[in-house]
Amino acid sequence: MRTADRLTIPKWHRLMSFAVAGVLAATVLAFVPATPASAAGCYAASCEGKDPSTLGCAADAYTVAVVYDDRLGYIEGLELRYSPACRANWARLSARSYYPAWVSISVVNDANRNNFKTTGSFRNSYRWSPMMDGSKRVFASAGFALDSGGSGNFRTGAY
Repeated sequence: MRTADRLTIPKWHRLMSFAVAGVLAATVLAFVPATPASAAGCYAASCEGKDPSTLGCAADAYTVAVVYDDRLGYIEGLELRYSPACRANWARLSARSYYPAWVSISVVNDANRNNFKTTGSFRNSYRWSPMMDGSKRVFASAGFALDSGGSGNFRTGAY
């Protein structure tokens, strides 16, 4: 063996080192968790009218606008949510209400008033609308009618 250059390491040792390094790299890559972007089931216009929780869009979402109102009985927060991975918006309402209410929640395109909404009976829970393409300027809107009488609506600012 020559001692002056890299040939001092036997060839089979070098091959074994490359093989072990390859196995280690493959093992590490197999256990890297999926990012929200790769887990999302839609993007922009393909998200319109779909549920953000079932498509993975809620995983990286954050609130871009919020308004609070207490006309349903206790505390309500109407949020406009945005997912960067899905590039989509939706409205989400949370309430702890004294009274059951019939609620309509919408995310509305600010330009032409197209909207996606959900309606239903609501008390002490979260409810959210279907999604809308996040490249559009939108706002969240909620209308309600209390079982005990009274009604109203409120909305977030546009984003």
